[in-house]
Amino acid sequence: MIELLYKNMVLQFGDGELVRVIRMGEVWTYYVELRGSGTMPKSIATREIEANIQENIWRVVDDPFQQLKDENSLPDKYKDVRDKNSEVMDYIFKERIDEFLTYSTRGTVINEAAERFNVPVVTVRKLSVRYMQRGMTKNSLLPDYDNCGLRGQKKKVSDKKRGRPRDPDSKGKIISGMNTTSEDEEKYNSAIKKYYKEDDRHSIARTYQMLLLDEYSELVFGKNGTVTPKTYGVEHIPTYHQFYYHLKKSLDKKEIIIARYGEKEYNLNHRPLVGNSMQEVLGPGSKYQIDTTQGKIKLVSPLDGKSEIGKPWFTFAIDVYSRLIAAMYVSLQNPSWISAMMTLENMIADKDEFLRQYGLDVLVGTQWSCSNCLPEVILADKGEWKWYNANNLVNNLNIRVENAPSYRPDLKGIVESLNRSIHERIKALPGATYRPGQPGEREEEAALTLRQLTQIVIWEVWRHNTTTKPHCHKEEALTIDGISSRPIDVWNWGIENRKGGFFKVDKNIARLHFLPKAEGGLSDVGLRFKGLGYTPVSRRLQEQLFVNRKGEQVEVAYDPRNMDNAYIICDGGKDFIACTLTEKYSMFREKSEKEIQVQKKINKNIDLDYVDSDNDTNALVNQAYQNMVKGIAKQNRSNKAAPNKQSVTENRNAAKKEQSEEEIIRLVPSTESVSNVVPVWKQQVFERSRHGKDRIISKMQKKLDGDIGG
Repeated sequence: MIELLYKNMVLQFGDGELVRVIRMGEVWTYYVELRGSGTMPKSIATREIEANIQENIWRVVDDPFQQLKDENSLPDKYKDVRDKNSEVMDYIFKERIDEFLTYSTRGTVINEAAERFNVPVVTVRKLSVRYMQRGMTKNSLLPDYDNCGLRGQKKKVSDKKRGRPRDPDSKGKIISGMNTTSEDEEKYNSAIKKYYKEDDRHSIARTYQMLLLDEYSELVFGKNGTVTPKTYGVEHIPTYHQFYYHLKKSLDKKEIIIARYGEKEYNLNHRPLVGNSMQEVLGPGSKYQIDTTQGKIKLVSPLDGKSEIGKPWFTFAIDVYSRLIAAMYVSLQNPSWISAMMTLENMIADKDEFLRQYGLDVLVGTQWSCSNCLPEVILADKGEWKWYNANNLVNNLNIRVENAPSYRPDLKGIVESLNRSIHERIKALPGATYRPGQPGEREEEAALTLRQLTQIVIWEVWRHNTTTKPHCHKEEALTIDGISSRPIDVWNWGIENRKGGFFKVDKNIARLHFLPKAEGGLSDVGLRFKGLGYTPVSRRLQEQLFVNRKGEQVEVAYDPRNMDNAYIICDGGKDFIACTLTEKYSMFREKSEKEIQVQKKINKNIDLDYVDSDNDTNALVNQAYQNMVKGIAKQNRSNKAAPNKQSVTENRNAAKKEQSEEEIIRLVPSTESVSNVVPVWKQQVFERSRHGKDRIISKMQKKLDGDIGG
């Protein structure tokens, strides 16, 4: 079976040359070599490269440049450089990609990009090479400052004034001023939030004046009882330019507009112009629309089949090009990163295995084939998709997340229509709820469990994917080739005939990017994380990791729903070390992070009830020690003699003998017990006597038998 070509796929020729696929077409595929600073795209016939893969001349390998970059840990300087570089690359690889891939026009594109963005031609060429070689992700344009010098950390505040010296005043005196400290920045932020972002909409100058009044002034009482504010000396207050610089650095234009005028105003008058759902969609995987909505049906607990547990939440991911439902998730979780993460997990999951998990073997092999791939763009609501995990998703897996603003459901019209269709289907199910007052509609008694509802939703997904959609977009080429409007047919045709935006990913590495992350510490006994102890599943890593790197802080991925395992991120996100809870913390197995926190708090509260008792016990024991020591010291002070080795040994033996005599164990039998016991010697005599009589009787019997016989 020929492995499908994917954008960003890394191939190796034999044991040497590595190349990355940067664009696929029906006839030609373009790639770039991963070695060399001046390499440019090359073309090869698509059939030839597919044949090479089939014959193992070229084989698919892991991406050597795939790394995990935490967006929150990146310095602002790095982000600024990356974003500026990204503008240049977007112009080349989105607006002029065809000309760039053509050898005869490539130089023109590079020169025009350099002129347009006021960047040297050499820089544009180097950025293009780096962008292609490192995976064509936004983070591939981060500067390589890590390889030289300091890491761009914030400068420490010292007594020496930073910045350009001020001009002297009219008397020739130069006022040095003050450095901005972290405490000052907190005061700036408080004033910005209180005066600049509020509905009063103060100007920056007015906000600065209110900052001085609140934080850098004192009250002066006059002789006639008046109270007036007086600012500190000019050397002890920030200048307007210092405050202005901090405000502009900490807030971007979009954030300012939303804070001062509201998000609705931004969406109405300031948002970027966008088109319909099909804009910039070139094939399957170019864009997924994702939405989470609450199901209008009540469920029951699987434990007894009766207890009501409320309404579920549905999350669907639908491919814009083909209208194929690529992923789904049904749960009791409110919209959060967990529901988003599980939807992403379903995108890359083996769909046949997923169907077997829910007992739907009859659907196995029915062409729900979108597995092991992630889309180029995800269009979703804000909320769970605005968490820091989404930023890591964007910059490490090259998935662009677009968040639809409020009051704009039309931007996700395809998935919104799907939600309405699903809700219409479940109306007939027991437990379905409806708006009150509608004639003929009622709330029925709940009867379905979460698993049963999930099975029903899977059937609806299969129905959607395998039935025609006559009102959906259908391009002319589909009609020419006789392709129906069934999403599965459009999907399969698009895979073969259109450029898609899929990225093939390693499932474990992708899941590592999906999971929340936090810092943990290494010790000689294991990993300390979230107040728990972990040890590697592989014992051979114990000494290498936890002894040699003791005290080091590491980034850890975890699933907050079950804290049994934690995963230490290694090699820039390319690998991980799986760890499991140690026996010391076995009481927390099969528990969520929240459940563990609650259990710890309960234990702490229980112990708090005994604080006074513990203190009294300690005081009593310590007092007894003191009284005993004082009494012994007073008693022995007069007859204290210098010990010698022989006398110590003799005294010790005498003391041991006395202690042994005092501790002899003596059993005292009761009267009843004594009367019921047969002495051993009597028992032995009885046994001998009985055996003797038996022998005599035996001889007499033989004698008697002989006489009768004679």
